[in-house]
Amino acid sequence: MIQRLTSLAALILLFGVSSGLWAQTISVGGTVVDGDMPLPGVSVTVKGSYAGTATDLDGKFALTAESGATLVFSYIG
Repeated sequence: MIQRLTSLAALILLFGVSSGLWAQTISVGGTVVDGDMPLPGVSVTVKGSYAGTATDLDGKFALTAESGATLVFSYIG
């Protein structure tokens, strides 16, 4: 019985400590422009993941990414 309680306490402690190690997500947004002109249809993706979006008619975008992630912008036009 005591061994089960010890194992359970160790498991709870392990999950409590490791939960702080998970990457935190942040909201990222902005406007893509060329000079003073907004660029609609620019693809904005998070490097190494499937997360991404495209800019709207005003060149604005918003997405969620892990803290410290790299954004990749691509545009054909």
